[in-house]
Amino acid sequence: MVYGILVESVKDAIIREYGNQLWEEIQEFLNFDGNTLLQNKIYSDDLFPQIIDALVLFRQEGDRDYYMELFGNAFVGYFSNFGFEKILRVAGRSFRDFLHSIDQLHDSNRFTFPHMKSPLFYVESEDEKGAYLHYQSRRRGFNHYVIGQLKECCKRFYNHTCEVSIYKDLSDEKQNHVIYRIDFENHRYIEENETKSIISEWNSNMNQITSGTLLNLFPFSLGLDRELKIRFYGNAFDNLFVQDINGKILSQAFEITRPPYKIDWDSIIINSSSVIFELENIVELKTATNQQTRLRIKGQMKFIKEIDMIVFLGHPVINNMDELSQVGLCLNDLNKFDGSAEMLVTEMQHHAQLQKAYEKQQSWTANLEETRVQLNQWKKKGKQLLYSLLPARIAKLIENGVKPNTICETFEQVTIMFVNTVDFSNIVKNAEPTQLIKFVNSTISVYDRIVSTYDKVHKIETKADGSYLIVTGLDRHSPNDSSSLGKESMLSIKTSNEEENANKRQYPYFNQCELICAVGLEIIENSHELHNPFDTAEQNKSSLKIKIGFHTGSIVAGIVGLSNIQFCLFGDTVNTASRMCSNSDAGKILFSDSSYSQLKDSIYYNCEFRDTIQVKGKGSMETYWLKGKKNGT
Repeated sequence: MVYGILVESVKDAIIREYGNQLWEEIQEFLNFDGNTLLQNKIYSDDLFPQIIDALVLFRQEGDRDYYMELFGNAFVGYFSNFGFEKILRVAGRSFRDFLHSIDQLHDSNRFTFPHMKSPLFYVESEDEKGAYLHYQSRRRGFNHYVIGQLKECCKRFYNHTCEVSIYKDLSDEKQNHVIYRIDFENHRYIEENETKSIISEWNSNMNQITSGTLLNLFPFSLGLDRELKIRFYGNAFDNLFVQDINGKILSQAFEITRPPYKIDWDSIIINSSSVIFELENIVELKTATNQQTRLRIKGQMKFIKEIDMIVFLGHPVINNMDELSQVGLCLNDLNKFDGSAEMLVTEMQHHAQLQKAYEKQQSWTANLEETRVQLNQWKKKGKQLLYSLLPARIAKLIENGVKPNTICETFEQVTIMFVNTVDFSNIVKNAEPTQLIKFVNSTISVYDRIVSTYDKVHKIETKADGSYLIVTGLDRHSPNDSSSLGKESMLSIKTSNEEENANKRQYPYFNQCELICAVGLEIIENSHELHNPFDTAEQNKSSLKIKIGFHTGSIVAGIVGLSNIQFCLFGDTVNTASRMCSNSDAGKILFSDSSYSQLKDSIYYNCEFRDTIQVKGKGSMETYWLKGKKNGT
């Protein structure tokens, strides 16, 4: 599982580096909603690598390691924006100190992200030129993510640069484990070595403390011999367990929850200076109300040379007074020097306020989730409206951020069809306004229902004379197009809109004229459902008379206007298609010779020469009737 803040940082980096369009395409490809991520919500472990793999696929450059390092780098900046930068800045006076503190930084976030399984970081050794850092985690695939984080922390918080490489990979089937070599100017290490002789001289002049003093100062301490048997323990452990833990092996009395690997004498000695240890009791507590009650103790292991033993110097991790009571402790049992008791008392005073704040936050989170659902619903409705008003390819451009009035294309060959209602002017003349709107709406709705079922057929507009304009061929723009769409927009045109076309009829073997014929014949067939509202009673059952015409040629297409924008077709092809319709007869489909060139060898439709007619502005033109489908098609 990963928290939303991790995924949110990746989203932020992709949009900043490559643009919002790529992020939208990745969401669509992975079929997930990444626009309303919640930072404290838990997401699938698979989501993070899936986003990386999709990015590699779409970008076609760089590999997983490159993008993981990039996003590790970006996470530091993103994480800092939410107030965590203060914590990172006080982690150490130098980058070397920061490396020693990484493990504690993760532990400090356990309340903010309670379900996080923190990785383990510790410095194995160091020198004047850098250090060797261990990284262990149950999560795999994040090695280069950590490299990006380390480089950015060094640069952002310490104004230095460092080189990070994987020195060894010790991973097995249980966990990921690598050792990094980090090269940087380790001035702090040099300074520390110079002061060791001075400290050694001070120590020789200081009196040694007694074991009793040590156990009083650290009431939750444990003394371990080379077999890791408990040889003594702090005063706070008196009467705490149902069994005496003295003489028990450490693993028999306590479960070592951190570090998450099996420890022995040598591993403790090596890591004692940089690793925080956490223990949870296995031996039952006397006051435990159930077996789930655990006492968690956190601290460091220190080797005491004089007695040849390791001493665990710890303190209990107690969140509130209730927990203190459950494990059988009192305030005076806590360490005297670290303010634990005072912090718990203060916590009681603020608990009610925190509880109210938490409940309010939960309410806000629930409202945010509800708002997110409503937002997605409105976005879906807006998208449906956009795609109903414009051809899918044009709507896709606008959806991806292209300015509408910059969309302008030339098409060498499209087929435009007009559908006209016979005697429409008389209907308008005799109708009441509401009656006319009802009639036009019922007619256009039939046409819209038919056109919407065809792929690559687009309704353009309904004109004032009642004519209905549709077009095919807009999926192929001119290769010499002089439009100002730009490279990014042209790439988005090529992006197929599978969601929009999933339920549409596909005719892969039809040319554009054969496709327009299929639409025209279906409109003629369905026009029998429509009736002229002003027919006499005897004629009331007669069908509405319509005529259709189409023509094939080149056009210019684009969106015009700043408000109430409209997608328009310009060119002589539009006028010629209109002339074909006006010269057609009721219940018939007339088309030009340029369209006939695509239909003369059709195996799907029968055509018949009409005659050569005079077309206004065009002179004489050969025209043809569409007679219908061929037998067996």
